[in-house]
Formats: sequence, structure tokens, C-alpha cells
Amino acid sequence: MTARDTPSSRSGHHTRERRWKRRARVCEATLTLAAMALVLRILPSRYVTRHLLGKALGVETPLAEPMTPPSSVIVATSRAIHRADALLPFPTLCLAQAMAGRAMLRRRGETVLVHLSVRMTNNGQNAAHAWLTCHGHVVVGLGRPGDQVEIARFESAAFL
Repeated sequence: MTARDTPSSRSGHHTRERRWKRRARVCEATLTLAAMALVLRILPSRYVTRHLLGKALGVETPLAEPMTPPSSVIVATSRAIHRADALLPFPTLCLAQAMAGRAMLRRRGETVLVHLSVRMTNNGQNAAHAWLTCHGHVVVGLGRPGDQVEIARFESAAFL
């Protein structure tokens, strides 16, 4: 038995492989998040809504609670988006994070929903929030704040 065949060296290989996969996913998340932040700054909101968020669904239908724990793909994507947000030299909006997560999960064949909510602040301004769910699990955005009303839900589009 060579040093390469020992159980400890094989587990080290798997750990290294997982580390590189995690790094690659964070790189993907960083590039996708930066691109989505740029898209939100450049494109008009009607284009983003119509072409990038997907098909609008009614918000009157309550969402079912998840019956199973989140898959490893959902957890890894969520972690990668949060890590990428911390690495970028500029702040990103929750909508950019939701759109980046949607793009990453769609590439992996997952069905996702982007949620939008709003509330009126004390000074009469609107405060908006976006979050992403996959199979009932919140991926980014921490879900709907208690004082906000969900105004739109978008099913994942087939591209991006």
C-alpha cells in the first residue's frame, strides 16, 4: 500500500476537492451577483420585471411549508451568494442577490420563486424587499419581514 492509497490521503483529496468546488461556486456567485447589480443599475425596471424575473404569479396563494430539509445545492448556493456579497467592494441590493441566486439555481435545474414585498415608512416612502425561495426554503433575503406585504411572486424563467 502506497502513501497515496492510505485512507487519510484519500480523505484529504476529497476535502481539497470540496474546497475547490466551494471556491468555484463563490467565484460564480461573485460574477453573477456583480452582473445582476450592473443589470439593475442599467436596465429599466420594466425590462427586468418582464425578461429577467420570469412569469408573475398571484400572491394570494399561500406557500406550503417545506416538508424536507434544504438540499445541498440550495445550502451551497445560499452560502456562496452571502460570501460573494461580503467580497464585493460595493453593496448589493436584495433584488440583485435574489436574481443571482435564481440564475445559479436555474443552471442546476431547480425551480425557484422570486418574491417582492413593500411597506410604507413613517415618512411616506416605500421600503421594498426581495427574497428567493427554492422548494419552500429561503435561499437569500431572509424571507418576508413581518411589517411588509408581498406584492409579487415570480416563477423562474427558462434562461439565464
